[in-house]
Amino acid sequence: MEHHVVTSADGTIRLRESDTPAVVLAITPTALGTFLLALKTGEFGPTASA
Repeated sequence: MEHHVVTSADGTIRLRESDTPAVVLAITPTALGTFLLALKTGEFGPTASA
């Protein structure tokens, strides 16, 4: 099983881009929580409908 999300020894969360596996985003848990909250509250504007 291939994992696309892992936690590194320094505590950062590593997210792998599934379309481009060499691309890895490293983010702290606090920053990820802040980003997700901003998405949920619409801080980045309206979302597109499917």
